[in-house]
Amino acid sequence: MGRGQPRPLPAGPEGHGHRPELLANLGLACKLDSDKAVVVESVKAGFPADAGKLKAGDVLQLVNLRRVKSPDKVEELFRYAMMDGPKAKVTTTRGKESLDLEILFP
Repeated sequence: MGRGQPRPLPAGPEGHGHRPELLANLGLACKLDSDKAVVVESVKAGFPADAGKLKAGDVLQLVNLRRVKSPDKVEELFRYAMMDGPKAKVTTTRGKESLDLEILFP
């Protein structure tokens, strides 16, 4: 596997534990908009998503180089990112601008 390439995801969540509170702990809420894009619905002040500069209205594209396809996928991708280290690289679109942000895990 080349440098900068994402590791394959495990076949299932066995042994990783489902953490339904993960996005809440990051201060992040997402929704699917009418264009089938995953949009940041809200960001709580003082939480990791806020410190990472995510804003309501941002369109989530990638988490650690993996495509975001649904709000449920966002939580899954952050869960896997936590196994890789203390932060996640998040690529968003804000207006017409593409941004690479970092979210530090609590």
